[in-house]
Amino acid sequence: RREELKRIINLLTEHAMRLDTENKQFYLELRSAVQTFQDISQIEDITYMRKKLTERVTQLQETVQYQEASSGGVVAQLQQELEQAHKQIAVLSEGVTADSLTRLPSRQIAEKIIREQVETAEGFAVAMVVIDRLDMMNLRYGVSVGDEVVRHFAKELREKAPERIFLCRWSGPAFVGVETRALVPDVRAGLQKILAEIASQPMEVEAKRTGLIRVTSRFAVHQWVPGQSAEKIIKLVDIFCVGEKAEPGEKHPAEAAGS
Repeated sequence: RREELKRIINLLTEHAMRLDTENKQFYLELRSAVQTFQDISQIEDITYMRKKLTERVTQLQETVQYQEASSGGVVAQLQQELEQAHKQIAVLSEGVTADSLTRLPSRQIAEKIIREQVETAEGFAVAMVVIDRLDMMNLRYGVSVGDEVVRHFAKELREKAPERIFLCRWSGPAFVGVETRALVPDVRAGLQKILAEIASQPMEVEAKRTGLIRVTSRFAVHQWVPGQSAEKIIKLVDIFCVGEKAEPGEKHPAEAAGS
């Protein structure tokens, strides 16, 4: 949720700076909103945070509506962005948002994001990443080491990936990222670089006789095409990440169009 709040803060700051002197009061209102979002982003109580964010976004929407007639396209665009931010806040603030091990959003939230993107018919790409041989690590070193590997990988992935990518833990060793208005070649190139960096830096494990572990992974990227349902995409993700069998005639995500 912190990554999404940062995006909202940056968005508000950008639009606030673009407003002209005739809208000075609205400018001050947005600057105040930026500070409020920054303060709220530090709150750990998710119920209280959701309440305060909802209150603040509602206030901003009322201000935007009041100023829209005299402020032109910039404010109209900002209103749309705020409405989208309001939806994202509701999603990210649900009680089941975080995966308990990695603190990344859960699969349930990722599925909801995918469905929303399909409904809005905006282009997006889905990146799938799976840690290699996690089951073998669990058997050889113990589940606690496997958990440590997953936490380490999730932390590195989140820190190295652009903030605009919605990243979640899908299940077990699998992670999924959703990026809007993205092209597969760009996503693939960026992801390949990130995963190579993670693999090039072995992690040190405290368990006895374990030492350094090099964490490698495999990945695929799928581009949504108009007419493709959210359920179809979720099925493709499961085929790659969880190992579900494809239906007759159904391509593997890594072989499907746009992957």
